[in-house]
Amino acid sequence: MGAIEDFICPDSGVSDDDLPLASIFTDDGVELRKENGKSPSCFKEWHSSSLESFERYQYEVCPHIFSITDKTKAPHFDLEPEVILPFLLPGGEIRERLPSDDRIGAFGELHLKEEGGIFAVKKLHKGKVNDWKLFKHEADQLQKFNGRTSPHIVTLLATFSQDGEHFFIFPFAEADLCKYWETKSPPRHWEFTRWYADQLSGLIEAIFSIHFPNSSDSLQPGQGKFGRHGDIKPDNILWFKSTSHAQGLFVVSDLGLSALNSDKSKSNIPGQNVPPVPGYRPPECDIEQAKVSRLFDVWTMGCLYLEMITWYLGGEDLRLEFENRRTTTFLITGGLTNQFYNLEASAEGQGMFIQFIKPEVTKWIHRLRRHEACTEFVHDLIDIIERDMIVILADPPKRADSRKLKRLFGNVREKCKKSRDYCELPAPRSIPRHLNVVKEGVCVRLDPVVVYQMSNHQQEGQVGQRVFKGNALRSARPEQYQDAE
Repeated sequence: MGAIEDFICPDSGVSDDDLPLASIFTDDGVELRKENGKSPSCFKEWHSSSLESFERYQYEVCPHIFSITDKTKAPHFDLEPEVILPFLLPGGEIRERLPSDDRIGAFGELHLKEEGGIFAVKKLHKGKVNDWKLFKHEADQLQKFNGRTSPHIVTLLATFSQDGEHFFIFPFAEADLCKYWETKSPPRHWEFTRWYADQLSGLIEAIFSIHFPNSSDSLQPGQGKFGRHGDIKPDNILWFKSTSHAQGLFVVSDLGLSALNSDKSKSNIPGQNVPPVPGYRPPECDIEQAKVSRLFDVWTMGCLYLEMITWYLGGEDLRLEFENRRTTTFLITGGLTNQFYNLEASAEGQGMFIQFIKPEVTKWIHRLRRHEACTEFVHDLIDIIERDMIVILADPPKRADSRKLKRLFGNVREKCKKSRDYCELPAPRSIPRHLNVVKEGVCVRLDPVVVYQMSNHQQEGQVGQRVFKGNALRSARPEQYQDAE
């Protein structure tokens, strides 16, 4: 009993608050020390092998506690490789490490042992150059733009690094938008439609809050900052259960590609330097001297919303049909893509091309307007998307900014609250099924990188250049990208 009494004695022993003890190698062998640098006297008679065993197994009784005391800022924790994480996998299995999953943006369903709740842990894709820099960038963006800024932006709870890997902890989402579409059916009654309009408006408000953050967070007095998300797609819209919304809440996530720039440089990002958003890539990414601005997000939100409306009218089957209908050969790559625009050669020659909204997209919009369940609510949404969002930047640019969209979608939301007929009464338009779509495009000079891509696959005989036939507008000038902001 003497050894046990020495071990638990306040003066000579060890308490839970002292763990983990640091292992120090001296000339006399291994020595265990408390945080204050003192070595408990209870270890004086212990053999080196016993001390090493204690040092190794002590972590099993002191898993790390993610203590969040400041609710205005997510804390960061640097953990030693030996530290056991306080997580249980579904089914109760204890894990010393997170499941191995190197997918970018992948979420693991993990239980926080102390609280008993479910949380999502995201691991930064391993092996990238400047891992810490990428991690720090995303963490900083998540600190600036989060659920405290808008209920429709994901809230970062904490971050931690361990053994060269970096992690984010978020509230657990039930599904992303892709899974939501697959597993849900749109009821289209008044209550659901009002909720859906509220989510559409809320997501735009979230983008607005990123585009126009608090001016007090500025580079210099009087010089504001302007943000951009840069990666809007169904995978990055999460669906959470909510005590304030019976149908839940749609939330914008994954700010890894977002940026915060001064008002002098908000449109100063070359198009080819922005990673492509599959299916939603904006046309300006392919243009010579074009700069990617916040209008990039407006285009991608327009693509997303057209799919959301398609799902609303006909569920996942109709949405998949839309995806299939707009999948055509893309001139630049020669491959099949479901992007919303395409290119053809300009009759002017000299390396000029015409960008245009795919006729398949325009015809689909006509089909939605003819749909038997189409209401004035849907018509108004399509009007905004077609007129203000999925718009190729011409001279002058006509794509709306998020400030205007916030107002427009807010108006739709208010109409839904006031009128049941606006939401539920069918009002399909009589648009002929075989109506000829008049092609209208914008004449552009492509970026040299894009031209090189195109010449490669054309030399391989994959696809030829078709000359555009339709109305062609002038492209927006470089300075107009900033003016459009």
